[in-house]
Amino acid sequence: MYGAPGISYVYICYGMHHMMNVVTNKREVPDAVLLRALEPLEGIEVMLARTGKLHRDVTLTRGPGNLCRAMGISKQHSGISLRSEQLYIADDGYDAAMLIGESKRIGIAGAGEIAVRKPWRFYLKGNPNVSGYPKM
Repeated sequence: MYGAPGISYVYICYGMHHMMNVVTNKREVPDAVLLRALEPLEGIEVMLARTGKLHRDVTLTRGPGNLCRAMGISKQHSGISLRSEQLYIADDGYDAAMLIGESKRIGIAGAGEIAVRKPWRFYLKGNPNVSGYPKM
């Protein structure tokens, strides 16, 4: 997470789930965005095989662990530029600015009173692939 901006940071949570972050600040400043969900558009058969699911539903890529499992992302993908051919985030031109919601982050109860209250979680309103809808 201390790498250059635009680099992937993948770690293991609870000893079993891979989680992928996008490093967002300058080198040596630990800021990153956790990828919590995605809406699968192609490669769904491969995702089903990777996850062991028989049918597509919103849980296929809902949640950071499911997202990484479906996309085949593991610790070996940590430290890779997100502008590489191996791992990248593409711009499909979709403008979701009016649909972006914000809420408190999930799973940081022990991060201190100020951090817990900050609206550091962003999501597409009404998208069924979003994990952990806010209760605000």
